[in-house]
Amino acid sequence: MKNLAVILILVTIGLFSWQYYTQKSGSKSVEPTSISVDEGTNNETPEKSDTIEVLLNVLEALNYYNFSTKRITNFDDTTALMTDLMNAKKSMQQGDIFVQKYTNNSNEYISVTAQGMVTGSKTVQDSMENLIQYLRKVDEDDPSTYSDLEYQIAKFVSDNKEGFTMIATAAPQVTALLWEPAQSENPTGPIPYKVSKLERQRVLSRIDALFTEDLKEYQTSTDNYNSMIFAVDSIKNNIEPDTYEESSQ
Repeated sequence: MKNLAVILILVTIGLFSWQYYTQKSGSKSVEPTSISVDEGTNNETPEKSDTIEVLLNVLEALNYYNFSTKRITNFDDTTALMTDLMNAKKSMQQGDIFVQKYTNNSNEYISVTAQGMVTGSKTVQDSMENLIQYLRKVDEDDPSTYSDLEYQIAKFVSDNKEGFTMIATAAPQVTALLWEPAQSENPTGPIPYKVSKLERQRVLSRIDALFTEDLKEYQTSTDNYNSMIFAVDSIKNNIEPDTYEESSQ
C-alpha cells in the first residue's frame, strides 16, 4: 500500500485536472523572466491609467500562473509532491504581484480584470495549501489514512478548475478599453481602436515572447486544454485584427 496515495493523486490529476495539460516529450518549463513591476497600490483615474501597461502586466501574471501549472511533476513520494505544490503556489503569488495593484482602480474594466484574476489565484492557492496540509497527515504505511483521499483529490480538482476559470474569464476583459463601441449591430471596416497599431504590436510581441510554444501546443492539440493559454489566445484575438471582417474570420 506504500505510495498508494501518490499514485491515486497522479492518476486523478492526469485524468481530471483540466487546467493542466501534458507537454510533448522534450519540452521544458523555464522560470519566467519578467519585466519589473511596481508593487505599490494603483488608484489612478481611467484617464491616467495606461491600458497597454495594464495589459502587459496581465500577460506577465498569466505567464506566472501558466508556469505554476507546469511545476507539479514529482510523484515519487508525498514529500516531492508537496514540494512541487509549494513551488506552484509561489508562482501563483508571483503572478499576483503584477495585477494586485489594479484591484481598486477607478476604471471598472481594469478593476474587474484584476479582482477576478487575484480572486481566482487565491482559490487555486487555497486548493494547493489544503492538499499540502492533507498530505502532511498521510501515513503511507497505514492504509486507513487513505479513507479521505478521494474526497480531498476531488475538492482539489474542483477548486483548481473554479480558480483558473475565474482567471481565464477575467483576464481578457481589459481589452475592451482598447476600442470604441461599434456604431451598428454588424459593423464593417476598420476597428476604431483607441491605441495605435504600434502599441497593439507591443502587446502582440510580448505574447509571442512569453507564449509562442504554448500557443502552438494549444492551437494544434485536440486532447489537452490550458485555461491560461485560452486567456492569452482570447487577448490576442481581441487586439490582433485591424478590421471587423478580420475579427470574424
